[in-house]
Amino acid sequence: MNFTPRAPAENSIADSITVLAFQPWKKAIHAWKDIYVYDRATFIAAAQDAGDRSPSDTARRLQVARNTAWRLWNGRTAPSAALAAAVEHHYGVSARQLIKPTRSAA
Repeated sequence: MNFTPRAPAENSIADSITVLAFQPWKKAIHAWKDIYVYDRATFIAAAQDAGDRSPSDTARRLQVARNTAWRLWNGRTAPSAALAAAVEHHYGVSARQLIKPTRSAA
């Protein structure tokens, strides 16, 4: 069965719903980034002290997907609450040490 996506009509109700549904999410993410910053240098130092030399080593230790470990290792994402708990358990680095307020918020 072939599936051909249909382009929505301009100014359709679906477009309006999509914009309304995702706009608060975008604002919340941008507001979070303005207040807090993920300190990946602290994470990498702790991981290397524990013997991890790559995101793959971190993925095995934390039991997460390799792409999640890569994003954490390269600073593309901040850890979730569950991931921060795993980092604290395995590396001894608390969430407070990983996620710090910016100077404007302090």
